[in-house]
Amino acid sequence: MHPDLSLGVHTASCGHVMHATCWQRYFEAVQLKEQRRQQRLRGHTSYDVENGEFLCPLCECLSNTVIPLLPHAHAT
Repeated sequence: MHPDLSLGVHTASCGHVMHATCWQRYFEAVQLKEQRRQQRLRGHTSYDVENGEFLCPLCECLSNTVIPLLPHAHAT
């Protein structure tokens, strides 16, 4: 890898839509499951919860970004 590219931001999302409260509950469950998994000393997963990574609950795509959708503002 080129030295200038070793630092930076990478975002990944599949684009599926989910209510904010549903996503928060889902991610909290993923974090809790990961904590339990570490206690049982199971194998390595394909994502890093501590770095905000998760698998989409619909397509299981690796993601690290949640993009909020805002309602359309009506012009007055």
